[in-house]
Amino acid sequence: MALRNPPHPPRTVTSTSQFFNLFVELSSPDATSRSNAGTRLVKMLDAGDGLPQADIDYALNRLLKGLCSGRAGARQGYSAGLTLMVSKVGGGPPGLE
Repeated sequence: MALRNPPHPPRTVTSTSQFFNLFVELSSPDATSRSNAGTRLVKMLDAGDGLPQADIDYALNRLLKGLCSGRAGARQGYSAGLTLMVSKVGGGPPGLE
């Protein structure tokens, strides 16, 4: 069976190594690093008008998958990042804003 490469999001304004490195920092054992990464992720996703939907989708999927990680600090970082993202970008039921 051939190994498949994981799908990468289409190249967009925020699809840079800086964007991808935030997800590594979210799983850091250091609480300050995780907090800073979550804040920077939300700022990147919240910046400017016409945010590429591919970036939001990628971040959401990556954060959801990270909740199952066994890396030290990953569950805390990814859950905090997901909470921040949903609170800023939205996605909850109507009327709960």
